[in-house]
Amino acid sequence: MILAQFIVMLAFILIGARIGGIGVGFAGGAGVVALALMGATPGELPMQVIVFIMVVIYAVSAMQVAGGMDYLVNLTEKLLRSHPKYLAILAPFVTYMLTLMASTGQVSFATMPVIVDVAKENNIRPTRSLSVAVAGSLLGITASPISAAVVFLSSELEGTGTGWGFIDLILVSIPATFLGTMATAFFFLWWDRARGYDKLDRVPEYQRRLDEGKVKPPTHQARQLKSGAKLSVGIFISSLVIVLVYSILISEKVGLISDPVMDAGQCRISVMLLGAMLILILCKASPHAVASSSVFKTGMTACACILGVAWLGTTFMTNHQEWIGKVAGDTLAGKPWLFAIVIVVRS
Repeated sequence: MILAQFIVMLAFILIGARIGGIGVGFAGGAGVVALALMGATPGELPMQVIVFIMVVIYAVSAMQVAGGMDYLVNLTEKLLRSHPKYLAILAPFVTYMLTLMASTGQVSFATMPVIVDVAKENNIRPTRSLSVAVAGSLLGITASPISAAVVFLSSELEGTGTGWGFIDLILVSIPATFLGTMATAFFFLWWDRARGYDKLDRVPEYQRRLDEGKVKPPTHQARQLKSGAKLSVGIFISSLVIVLVYSILISEKVGLISDPVMDAGQCRISVMLLGAMLILILCKASPHAVASSSVFKTGMTACACILGVAWLGTTFMTNHQEWIGKVAGDTLAGKPWLFAIVIVVRS
C-alpha cells in the first residue's frame, strides 16, 4: 500500500507539472483525493505558511503599484552597470540581498531582465549569472529572518523544546547561505574565465539567432519613477524591521518580552498588512491595481501550488511516518549529511 500511494503521489505531481502554472496546485489537491480513496487520512493543511507568504505578497504588490519595484530595479541596474566585469558575482549578491530583505523571491525576479541586458551589452554570457542568481534568491529565503520558512521553523523548534530558537537559526542560516552563494559565484567566475566560456560572441547559436532577428539586441530603457516610489520602499523595509525586532525581543534567548500579546507569526501578518495599507494611503497607490499587478498574480499562483503540493506530500508522510521512522531512522541517525540529501531529493 505504501508503494502504491507513493506512485500515486508522484503521478499527480507529474500531472501538475504537465499542466503547468497554477495547475500544479490543482493536481496536488486531486492527489489528496486519490490518497483518501486509498484509505489515507489527509494531512494537516499548510495554512500558516501560506498566510505568511500571502501577506508579504500583498505588501510587495502594493509597493510595486506605488513604483517601489522600479526604484529597486534602478538601484540594481546602477550597481551592475557600474561593475559589469563582476556580473557573475554581483548578480547573485543582489538577488540574495533583495530576497533576504523582502523574504520573498518575487522582488528579485524583477532584476532578471536587467542581468540579461547588462550581460549582452558587455559581451558576457548570461547563463552563469542567471543560474547562480536564482540559487542565491532561493537561499535568501532560507536566510531571511522574516521569511515564512524561518518563522515557521523557528516556532517549531521552540515549541518542541529542541533548545534551538529564532536567533540560533538565523545565526547559522545567514552566514552559511551567504558564504555558499558567494563561494559558488567566485568559483564559477574563475572557472568560466579559465576556460574562455564567459564571452557571448563565442556562442555560435546566439550569433546566428541575433543575425536572424530571433534575439533582441540589448536595450537600456530608463524607468520613470512615481512620486511615492522611494517612500513605498521605506515603508516596506520598516515593516520588515519591526517584524524582525519583535521576533528577537520575544525569542527565548533574549526574552525581553516574556508574555507577548502576539507571537512572531501574528506580528508578521498584522504588520505586513499595516505596511500595505500605509503604502496605499501615503503613496497614493491604487488598491484596484494591486490585484492586477504581476507580483500579485505570480505570488497567488505560488500559494495555490504550495497548498496543493505541500498538502499532498504531508498526507503521504503523516500516514506512513512510523514506517519511515523505523526504516530510515537507524540509517540517518548518525549520518546528517545523508539526511540532507534525502530532504533535497524529496523536495
